This record gives sequence, C-alpha cells and structure tokens, in this order.
Amino acid sequence: MSDLPNKTTVVGAGDIGAGWAALLVAAGWPVSLYDTDARRMDAAMEDVPRRARALVDLQRATPGTVDRGLREFSHAHSILQACKGAD
Repeated sequence: MSDLPNKTTVVGAGDIGAGWAALLVAAGWPVSLYDTDARRMDAAMEDVPRRARALVDLQRATPGTVDRGLREFSHAHSILQACKGAD
C-alpha cells in the first residue's frame, strides 16, 4: 500500500500555485495543475519541473522521486478534469 495520493490538484498556476505543484512533484506525488490563464499555464508547465529539479540540487529531494513526480505531472484543461479523482 502506498502512502501517496492517487492524484492531487493545484488550482492556480501563478507563483504560489507553481511553487506548491513543484513541492508536490518533488515529493513524487501525482499532480494535476489548472489555471484559466493559458499563458500562466504554459509558463508553469516549464517552471514546475525546473523548480522541482532545483530541490534535488538543494538536497531537498531525490532525483528518482522527482522523476516519478514529473511522470505524473499533468496540465488539466478544465476545473472538472483537474479535480476528477483527486484526493
């Protein structure tokens, strides 16, 4: 049995939302990110992996855990899609 949630959702892809998503990804959690602003979403989809990998450099996360989280990191196209199945 895993202690990881099946899915987490972060609503809002600004600085704070991207920061939370990066922390969750760095912990290996599956994350669905949603924002109504497409430009903010595009920026966050690049920013979240960069931030999560930076935590490895700071020895706050392991490369394998970050890689697992990044494989499960996704962009939701609606709030309903983002929240469906989230713990």
